[in-house]
Amino acid sequence: MHYTFEILGVLPVLQFFQYQAQARPTMAAYIGSRRCTLDGFLGSLEEVNQGWDLEAITQTVVTFWLHNQEGIHRWQQRLKDAGQSSLVVARLSDLGGLRQEFEHLLRL
Repeated sequence: MHYTFEILGVLPVLQFFQYQAQARPTMAAYIGSRRCTLDGFLGSLEEVNQGWDLEAITQTVVTFWLHNQEGIHRWQQRLKDAGQSSLVVARLSDLGGLRQEFEHLLRL
């Protein structure tokens, strides 16, 4: 299985949890972290309970981190500007699940 990881934005903590409660079950997981760091996101991976290969998703996040330094610095600054009551939010998914999610959005 092939996975993707991308940072989506910065949200207030309460808004992120409301979104999580309303999200429909898919093959995508939305991860929030108080720190926009590799360690912050790797620590959040433990919350992903999709039956995925933890080693493979960890490698996907590390690879993203190594190849997207400029974008990561931008998100770190946005999180800092947003204050302590915010999270940086990322999506982790397998490619098939991501395709299903986009197809669902197109049908809306």
